[in-house]
Amino acid sequence: MKLSLLKNPERLLLSGAYCFTNCIIIHKEEHAVQERLTGKVKWFNTTKGFGFIQHESVNGDIFVHYTMIRGEGFRTLQEGQDVEFTLAEGSNGNQANDVIVVT
Repeated sequence: MKLSLLKNPERLLLSGAYCFTNCIIIHKEEHAVQERLTGKVKWFNTTKGFGFIQHESVNGDIFVHYTMIRGEGFRTLQEGQDVEFTLAEGSNGNQANDVIVVT
């Protein structure tokens, strides 16, 4: 949830609401539920902190960065591990987010 202080009430009138003093506007952020996919780690370089995942219905490799691995402490993946993740479009193609190791 994001809060904004509105100092120009006339701007709020355009949206059909009324505000006669400084107003705090609550912006609701709607998040679509993303489908979780299960894939297999192709390789992961612990020194560089990234690697790739493969999924049968996705063309090409899926980039994964260590910051997207859910967990505490040192986050890494092992080749051949099964992982669950959400798929996003990164600047260079498919990217895995919210990655967890399937045990």
